[in-house]
Amino acid sequence: MAADRKKFGGQFLALLSSFHGWVLVIGVWMLASFFHQINLSDRFQASSNYGESAFLSLMGPPKTLSSTTPSNKKTLGRTIVERSYRRAYRDLTTEICPVLRYPNVTQPPPTKDFYVTCLDKAKSLGNKKGTSYHDRWPWWFRTLLRDTAKKYNGIQGPWHVLQFSEPDLRLCVYEKGGTKKFKQFHCRHIHNYTGKYPEFNQCWNQQPKYATKPKSDKAVFLRDPLDRFLSGFLDKCIEFEDEVDHCEPTTVFHDEDTSPVSGFVSNDPKRFFDIYVDTFPLQWNMHFIPQAFNCGGLYRDIDQYSFVGNMGVSFYRDLDRLKSQYPKLEQGIEEIFQLTKHGKADKINEKGVETGAAGQVLDYYTPHTVRRVLEYYAVDYVLLNLTIPQWAEDMLLQDANHANDR
Repeated sequence: MAADRKKFGGQFLALLSSFHGWVLVIGVWMLASFFHQINLSDRFQASSNYGESAFLSLMGPPKTLSSTTPSNKKTLGRTIVERSYRRAYRDLTTEICPVLRYPNVTQPPPTKDFYVTCLDKAKSLGNKKGTSYHDRWPWWFRTLLRDTAKKYNGIQGPWHVLQFSEPDLRLCVYEKGGTKKFKQFHCRHIHNYTGKYPEFNQCWNQQPKYATKPKSDKAVFLRDPLDRFLSGFLDKCIEFEDEVDHCEPTTVFHDEDTSPVSGFVSNDPKRFFDIYVDTFPLQWNMHFIPQAFNCGGLYRDIDQYSFVGNMGVSFYRDLDRLKSQYPKLEQGIEEIFQLTKHGKADKINEKGVETGAAGQVLDYYTPHTVRRVLEYYAVDYVLLNLTIPQWAEDMLLQDANHANDR
C-alpha cells in the first residue's frame, strides 16, 4: 500500500511538472475563485434591505459618483428600487395585473377592472398565510393593496382622467401631480374660455363620456416620487388646510386624544417626517399612492401614451412641447401656466407648479428616509422609467462611505 502511494505521488509530481499539469492547477484555482465569488454574492443578496454597507465592506467603496461610474455598475439607489420591486411589486405587475396589450393602442384601460378585480385579487393572495406571496411581500405592500382596492378611498374617482374633445385627448392626473392646475386648465378648455366656469373640482362632471371617445390620445405628467412624497407630507401634515384630514392615520398623527407623537414632534418637522415615513403605510392616503396605480394602473399602458411630460425642471419645456403637439390647447396653457413669461422653450429651466418641495429635500430627508421612500415607490422608478435624483444618490453614497469608515 505504501509503495502504491509512493508511486501515485511520483506520478502526480510528474504531472505538475508538465504543461498539462499546470493547466490543471490553474483550472482548479479559477473554479475555486468562481465559487468563492458566488458565495460573496449570495451573502450580499441574503443581507437586509439596507445591505449597501455590507456590499461596500466586501467589495470596497465606489471611487466615483454615478455620473462618472461605468454604465454597467448600478448606483445604490437603483439597487434599492430594483430589489424592492422584485420583492414587492413584480408578482403584481407580471402575473396578477400584468401590462395590457391592446389591439388598438388608444383603447382606454379598464379602470374599474384594475381596482376591483386585479388589486382586490392581489390583496386576497397576500393575506393568505403560508403562501409565497404572503411570505415574500412586505407588510407595507399588503396595506397598499388593501387601501388602493377600497371602493371609496378616492383613487378610483373619475376626475383622475380629464377628457378633452378638441383635441381628442385624455389627460391622466393624480394627487400631488399638479392636479389643481390641470383641473383649472381642463375646465376653461371644455367651456371654450367663455369666462363662465363652475368650480373647477366639478368640471369633470361635464366632460365628454369616455365611452364616446374610445380613440383619444393619452397624456400624463410624471413627478419624482421623493419630491412628490415630501410635497404631500408638507401639504397634508404640516401646512394642511383641507376640510378632510389627509395626514393618515389621523389617530396616530393629528388626533389630540389618541396621537402618541403629536406632542413629541410638534416643534420638530424633520423628526415628524422621519416618523411619518416609517408609519404612514398603516393607512395609505390617496395623495401618497404610487403614480403607477393611478388612472387604471398607469404602469400597464404607459408605453401607449402619446405624450409623457415631467413635473421637474423641464416642466415648462414639456408644457411647450404639449402645446406644439396639440395647438388647440395653447390658450389654456397660457392662461393657467403663463408659459410666455418663462421665456422661449430653449431657455426654460425652471421648476413647475406644485414642485416647491424640491428645494426642501435636503432639509427633511436622511439616508434612512431616502431608502424607505425608494422602496415604497419602486414601481414608479422601475416601470415608469423615472430617474433617481442625484442628490439622493449622493446622500446614499456618502452614508455608505461613512459606514465603511467606522
